[in-house]
Amino acid sequence: MNYLVFDVVGIAVFVLVLAYNMKLAYDRRHGFTTLQRAKSIMGRDIFTPDDFPWCLGLRLTHAERASLKRVPWSDTTLRACADGNWVLIPVPQFSLNRLREMDILNRFPRDHWYRNRKFACEVGMEFRWRLMRKHVLPRHPRLSLVEQLRTLRSNEVLPTARIAIFAMQALNRKQGDIMYAHNYVVCADVDSGCNVMVRLDNSYRLEFGLLNVKCAPHSVFAAPELLPEWREE
Repeated sequence: MNYLVFDVVGIAVFVLVLAYNMKLAYDRRHGFTTLQRAKSIMGRDIFTPDDFPWCLGLRLTHAERASLKRVPWSDTTLRACADGNWVLIPVPQFSLNRLREMDILNRFPRDHWYRNRKFACEVGMEFRWRLMRKHVLPRHPRLSLVEQLRTLRSNEVLPTARIAIFAMQALNRKQGDIMYAHNYVVCADVDSGCNVMVRLDNSYRLEFGLLNVKCAPHSVFAAPELLPEWREE
């Protein structure tokens, strides 16, 4: 009887270990990393679900927390980005106007010219992780901004204004860091044929503007985010 018990326990342990290893293999194949592992890789350069309540006064639902248990980049990619130039941060679906209403840090401009613009009203498709540059890309003296944007890798895209602003607010609230170092960054949003640009000014207040990227001055920069590696087979 005892031998039978040990056999049953041994089989159960084997099945659990096998299932765990299969899950790890699946995650690696699909470009996933567990949140715990991502934390150990990124160190201080990660804004976790636990940071929302004390940094931003937001409490995540059980479903939102569950959706953030895995990070859609591989262990290899995260280790390559753990150089102080990137931050891993989950961005909610809030519109820019919703962020303005919250304005936890009292940073939004008092001039609300943008309030009824499409880019300020749009909400995100999902609450998901973002792997974002903390610092702007240096401008090449002989390249225009348009030409520099053409040199971005296929897995790099400009963030929208709402994503950039949420990341700036959250990172500053948690660490005191100034994302983009007071520089204007060009965003993916287009309004009246111009791209939106945003920054934290020297008084740590948000500034918005519209920019024709074809004639952008060298005081405007790009700071792309990395597309997720997760893929569905």
